[in-house]
Amino acid sequence: MAGPITKDKKTGTYFITIEVVTKGNRKRKVQKNLETKREAKDALDLVAAELQKELNNDESKEDLSLGDYLDYWLNSYAKSNTSPNTYRA
Repeated sequence: MAGPITKDKKTGTYFITIEVVTKGNRKRKVQKNLETKREAKDALDLVAAELQKELNNDESKEDLSLGDYLDYWLNSYAKSNTSPNTYRA
């Protein structure tokens, strides 16, 4: 599970956002005001682990369909890690 590391042009700091969608439910974690990109990467790993732990402990855990997962992957990973032409295809 990963999310984009984004630099705030106004403040010069970094922020991360992780979002998981499961059968109509959405969990989102945001962490702001990270000074360096390395600090943001470390925070991303930590927040991703915490979110994964929450999802594993969720008693009403439902299986994510392949279509839901691919929609999530396309928006959270492919959009920020592929070229615009690849993403549009």
